[in-house]
Amino acid sequence: MGSGKMKPETTLEAGRILVVDDEEIVHLTIRRLLEREGYTIDSAYGGVEALGKIDGGYDLLILDIRMPELDGIEVLREIRRRELAIEVIILTGYATMESAMQAVSYGARGYLMKPIENIPEFKSKIREAIRISQLARENRQFYDAVVSGQGPAIREETREVFRRLMEVIRDAVVFLDFDGNITFANVNFAQVLGESFQNLLGARFESYVVEEDQDKLVEVFTRLSSGQVAISIPAQLKTNYGSLLSVIISSSPIYHEMEYRGIVMVISDVTQINKVREKVELLANLVENAQHDMMLIMNSEGQIMECNSLVRSSFGYSRSEMLGLNMKALFKSEAGMGWETIVDSVELDSKGRGEILATSRDGKEMPVEITVSRPGKANSSSHIICFMRDITERKRAEEALRELDRMKSEFISNVSHELRTPIHAIRGFAKLMLRGKVPDTETQKEFLGIIDERSQHLGALIESLLDMSRLESGRFDIQKQHLLIKDIIHEAIGSIYSLANDKGIVISEDIPATLPEIEADRERLGQVMVNLLSNAIKFSNGERSVIVKAEAKDDELVVQVTDHGIGIPKEAMLHLFERFYRAEDSMARGGAGLGLYISRQIIEAHGGRIWVDSKVGKGTTVSFALPLNQAGSGSHE
Repeated sequence: MGSGKMKPETTLEAGRILVVDDEEIVHLTIRRLLEREGYTIDSAYGGVEALGKIDGGYDLLILDIRMPELDGIEVLREIRRRELAIEVIILTGYATMESAMQAVSYGARGYLMKPIENIPEFKSKIREAIRISQLARENRQFYDAVVSGQGPAIREETREVFRRLMEVIRDAVVFLDFDGNITFANVNFAQVLGESFQNLLGARFESYVVEEDQDKLVEVFTRLSSGQVAISIPAQLKTNYGSLLSVIISSSPIYHEMEYRGIVMVISDVTQINKVREKVELLANLVENAQHDMMLIMNSEGQIMECNSLVRSSFGYSRSEMLGLNMKALFKSEAGMGWETIVDSVELDSKGRGEILATSRDGKEMPVEITVSRPGKANSSSHIICFMRDITERKRAEEALRELDRMKSEFISNVSHELRTPIHAIRGFAKLMLRGKVPDTETQKEFLGIIDERSQHLGALIESLLDMSRLESGRFDIQKQHLLIKDIIHEAIGSIYSLANDKGIVISEDIPATLPEIEADRERLGQVMVNLLSNAIKFSNGERSVIVKAEAKDDELVVQVTDHGIGIPKEAMLHLFERFYRAEDSMARGGAGLGLYISRQIIEAHGGRIWVDSKVGKGTTVSFALPLNQAGSGSHE
């Protein structure tokens, strides 16, 4: 039992660290931070130099991923190939989920971001890695003493250090003889299996391994007994809790006086890690394939560390080109202040939002809505998350709504004018006649004719407004019947004859006598013809002709109304069939801007199409085509 005095605890050395990075500022920063803590720091400026120094008894390697000649991943591969016992922490400014997971799979303890901003976290990870490295070295020193069968010959100090080592190791540890029987296990191994030490000692380890993984276990025994120094395998263990445990089993052989004596296994429970990894992979997949939101992660300097596919496709960069690019490169130079304002708001309260003009690689401008946030409290993280959404379509819709509002306002003004003008004329002439101011019959007839003409104009305007209402509410009916297009054209010409005659315009026809019947709504089709003829007369210069042509062509009846008037500007052509739109110049004013809109709806309701060809100063041709009625046999006589 000893004298009763408490023995001092074994203390760990400060540790030796090799820093591998091609940037001098990184070496200076790490020296400044860690030499104060008592660590010994050596430097290597590339992968090749590091591999030349790595056998020098270092406890920890701080390794950059991106380096010339030989990168960090290649250095890790070589460390694994040489089976060197050294802890590794990756230090990089461009870490991604893929590179981090790859580094860990090759034996890295973890990774840290540069520039080093969270100093307490940095020191903590360095301290933990040094501790694990030195404990592992002590473990190797005491293997022989524990399993060599010396029993009482093992010094008390050796037993105490080994006991402490087994207690502080978080993973399950088990020792096997060369037949695979359990000779020793720590408390963690018993706990994860839900098994007592009495049942564990002497039991065959394979009895706790699921059947489909037992072939892997046989391979481990074979390779270790053949001289391999270490091997790791994924496996599942059976527990007394009625569940399976996903683990990584890392195994090494035990030798005593050059004789193979058994195996030591360190068993890491990765059940929760696997679940987290599945969730991370699912989340990463959702982010990568997001259809509407561009997502980026950047460091405090604005360098892009990660981005999803929508960012790359929207801006025209490959993934390797995007990583390391500064966010400012994605915005127009004059938009820089807007970006700086958003970032400044992040510094104040961990989030910022705004609209800014972005520029793709080929120079295409793209308005984006941007939301930037820093995880946790302000200034607590070096990472900044950025969400961007292309709002080009929204901006177009907003502009279209503004234009529609403008057109509605203009429409109300125009309709008010169009209503007031005939009403004033009707009231004026009616008052004159009621007061007996128009005694002669001829003048009365003239005034009554004006009243009638203005009443018809007023009725047509009101009917157009009602038609628009019916169209928008879905109550616009088409009553089809068999008819001849020539009859419709003649009726329309007759209704606007006086309007043409007043301007000295002659309406001529080019209509074959053999055109077949069509199936259409007589009233609605007549409404279209009146609209087209009225526009042709309105926008024609005086003493010109308007030509109406009809022909059967490719199972369609095509009707054209051609004038020799002022023509329509190219920029107006795109809007001709929109409601409230009026193509005007100084020679033609008035109208509600509904005629062509309603005409198009009528033609399309018949399964047809309507279009316009025009040259400024030459004239305009408005054409529409209707499907021919194959069953109809009538023709123009």
